[in-house]
Amino acid sequence: MFIISLHIVEAAEELQQKSNVDFLYLPTIMNRTVPEYTYTLKKGVTDDRHGMIIINNEKILDILKNGLKQKIKA
Repeated sequence: MFIISLHIVEAAEELQQKSNVDFLYLPTIMNRTVPEYTYTLKKGVTDDRHGMIIINNEKILDILKNGLKQKIKA
């Protein structure tokens, strides 16, 4: 058995034709801009695109930008 996590939804279209591939996902429920995780596997493929919401919520871009500024000053 192999488990592959893939964030490219379009790849599922090609792989769904394979009889030896199962699709499972962990659903995310959005409570406005806050993701809530169910930690329950569901059959199928999700097309959720919550990546940028999570990046913005966690201020990842600011962290990367400030880290770069600190390196330039050093």
